[in-house]
Amino acid sequence: MAELVDALDSKSSGGNTMRVRVSPTAPKLFLYFNIFMYSPVHAPTSLIIGLLVSNPLLAFILAFIFHLILDIIPHEPLELHNWINKNKIKKYVFCVGTDLILLITFLSILYFTHKLNLNLTILAAIIGGLFPDVIWGIDGLIKLKTKIIRDFNQFHVEFLHKIIYTKKYIPVKYVILIQLAIFVLTLCIYLRII
Repeated sequence: MAELVDALDSKSSGGNTMRVRVSPTAPKLFLYFNIFMYSPVHAPTSLIIGLLVSNPLLAFILAFIFHLILDIIPHEPLELHNWINKNKIKKYVFCVGTDLILLITFLSILYFTHKLNLNLTILAAIIGGLFPDVIWGIDGLIKLKTKIIRDFNQFHVEFLHKIIYTKKYIPVKYVILIQLAIFVLTLCIYLRII
């Protein structure tokens, strides 16, 4: 349940100021850092798989599975959920766009510092590691309801997010710390392997 705070409302009371209870807005800085952590957390794991596996199809499948495993870790702050639910499509596009830009920036830094040797296997692993969110996003943005997308999202949301990972909204600062720790750990493992 959302925490409520006192606020003044004069619009709905005909110009007379009165106290109302509203949900606080999420601090913008925390939202931006939290957006940063979604795809970039999956990227180093996918890169590790791409390095350790020589078959592109197997790399895609393993990265896809590891994405689902990482999704079991709590990553749903209530502040972000409440923020997105107001004017959902625009904010959803903003979050996905920011996430994608930061992912491309992360991969570009690795590439231009010669820490990323793009080949078919690594590319397949990166795509596999992002694919569960692509499927989920297609349904969220354009409501493309094919049986495959509907079945996958039902498995992803109903099974993973409700049975294995109980959706527990935790304070955004803990979400950031958890995802940052995973990002740093997997990035260090990747850099150690190359």
